[in-house]
Amino acid sequence: MHIDYFKIKEVKQSKSVGQKLLSDLAQSRGATLQKFSQLFDNTENRTLKSDKGYSKDILEKLSQVSPSLYKDINAISENFYQGSIGNIHCAILNNGSKVAIKTTRNDIEEKLTKDINNIKEITSLTSRFVNGEKFKDLNSFANQFVSSIKEECSFLTEIENYNQLNELFEPFEILTLPKLHKNYSNDNVIVFDWIEATDNLEYLSNKSTDFREKLQYELNSLFLKFPLIHGKCYEDSNLSNYLLAHNKLFLIDYGKLTFIPLKTRLAIVKIIDETINNGNASFIDLYGQMGFDKEMLSPAAHILRDISKILLAPFLCQTKFDLSSWEPTQKIDNIAHNLKWNIRSSAPYQYFSMTRSFFGFLKLSKMINVKINNYPITKELLEFYQNDIETYIVNQERHHKYKFMNIMVIRDGIEKVNLKLPYESIYEIKELLADEIKSKLKERKLNIDNLIEDALKENRDELFRLEEGRDLFQIKLIRA
Repeated sequence: MHIDYFKIKEVKQSKSVGQKLLSDLAQSRGATLQKFSQLFDNTENRTLKSDKGYSKDILEKLSQVSPSLYKDINAISENFYQGSIGNIHCAILNNGSKVAIKTTRNDIEEKLTKDINNIKEITSLTSRFVNGEKFKDLNSFANQFVSSIKEECSFLTEIENYNQLNELFEPFEILTLPKLHKNYSNDNVIVFDWIEATDNLEYLSNKSTDFREKLQYELNSLFLKFPLIHGKCYEDSNLSNYLLAHNKLFLIDYGKLTFIPLKTRLAIVKIIDETINNGNASFIDLYGQMGFDKEMLSPAAHILRDISKILLAPFLCQTKFDLSSWEPTQKIDNIAHNLKWNIRSSAPYQYFSMTRSFFGFLKLSKMINVKINNYPITKELLEFYQNDIETYIVNQERHHKYKFMNIMVIRDGIEKVNLKLPYESIYEIKELLADEIKSKLKERKLNIDNLIEDALKENRDELFRLEEGRDLFQIKLIRA
């Protein structure tokens, strides 16, 4: 079978000289440092590599993991885009259409496992990107971070994320997704229509006001409304994950959709409500509900209301809001000074996911450069959660009486695990599951975060059960 080779043209990216140097360093060290640097907004995510030999290896891999795709390929690019987890080749199919073929980088899971085992080396390297001494336990944070990256190595996760986003994107006119080729895609490879950029993102501000207003509204739905109503945060909002083509903005990466627990969403909406109505709720208690360490956060308690006003400014303004003049980081620095490190080091992992998403959204919004009124989203949030806020926050003593839980894992009727853990760690149950069980949950299209959320809402002990013939796997939560 003869397959031709060709070269793809590089899409110009908005990188400073410093970003390019940091990106090269991060790329050379592998996925963990590259993702870590992106977390702190220092590098972009995509680099064009040229290696015809590697392209030949990819073809050999495709013949094994997606033979139907392999048979349909007429030509493949000898260069490819390298990200932190995967590589993307362009291929021309026998019918003349172009597709983007994403495969994982060689031995990526093994490298990530090694990084977890050598986490102190990883955190020492992060000093090039962030002052690690300002964090209480950067090793613990990095461990959670690398574990979350490992989830991206499964394209089944990315396919699931794509399907969730696709439902949200249906009514959009400008923000869109390329077509997913499900017949070619599986756990080892994922295939989309190839999108050829026609404009650089820097030219967004030259588009018509109507175009920019529609696009900004759609981005607000993705980054402001979607996380707080549906509990899913599109975390990887790096600029290199967008392509502008024929008056459409394509989102081209779906590996990272972070779950935001209900208690966190409710706390944020309550903070919005308190700020708008000048209420007297304890902000440190609300931050505690989001998962912040209250003891470490306490020195900054007196400025949390003002910090919240800055971070949530797009929700609070009742007229058109100018994102270009927002500058939240600078404004927080002006009032928090060194206390900003108390806030960062006391934060739960999902806080970093949300802020990373938020600031990527801000960077793109500044390029669009248009004012828009977000207050309709705010009103929708307040109405959507009105009863829940009353039930779970205002009258929280009814629902926060539990300090501990016992996690019982029962297999074939025999108790295998019985752990007593702080009740707040309930969402970390998934870290205890074996890969075999996680795979079975994915096969059944069951999401562990959603299962936990449903069990909490329904106040039931059984989290889930898996039955296969005579085999039974069951997890129960016993509150104490």
